[in-house]
Amino acid sequence: MIKVILFDIDGTLIDSAEANWRSCNTLNKKYNGRQLTFDEYKNSFYAIGMRPMLKMCSPNLTEKELDQACEYGVSIYPQFHKFIKVNKNAIKLLEKLHGKYRLGIVTSRIGTKILDELGEFGIRDFFEHIITFNDYTKPKPDPEPMLVALKMFHVNPSEAVYVGDNQKDVDCCKASGVKSIIFGDAAKGDWNIADFMEILRILS
Repeated sequence: MIKVILFDIDGTLIDSAEANWRSCNTLNKKYNGRQLTFDEYKNSFYAIGMRPMLKMCSPNLTEKELDQACEYGVSIYPQFHKFIKVNKNAIKLLEKLHGKYRLGIVTSRIGTKILDELGEFGIRDFFEHIITFNDYTKPKPDPEPMLVALKMFHVNPSEAVYVGDNQKDVDCCKASGVKSIIFGDAAKGDWNIADFMEILRILS
């Protein structure tokens, strides 16, 4: 029986592709001079996160320099918030689920600014626990983020489901024993959806 529904943020609850693309190009301009087209970013870098993107685009940076670059990336990200939007029917779904299931977030985002961002979109209070990169050491596709979430909720893998959007989400779920619902067709989950309201049918 499903008791807990966990959500990814970027590419799932919110469409942050343009904001992430603009912030990554700002980082690249500072550290390597490379400028990615939106399609190039979306196809090759969107799913891997800030640090792996920087390592690929700036291979000469030391680990300490990468740490500094990521800190800079986190600091400039708020200026791109205006390019973020909540995906269609996400809020409607959360309203339907809230009170019937325990809801949480598992994201690779760094820092506590995500709490402010969720508050801006009016969805912060739907979630009982929000697990960020600050809560674990090995990011998806490693199972650690999901295992941390299960521990916080005090549930078994069979009692949770994760809603994500890419192959790292699928692999993390498989490794932790949690079923996956994938928004879009970028990866094959236990279920794939094109609209968030389809989740209600899956859970019924």
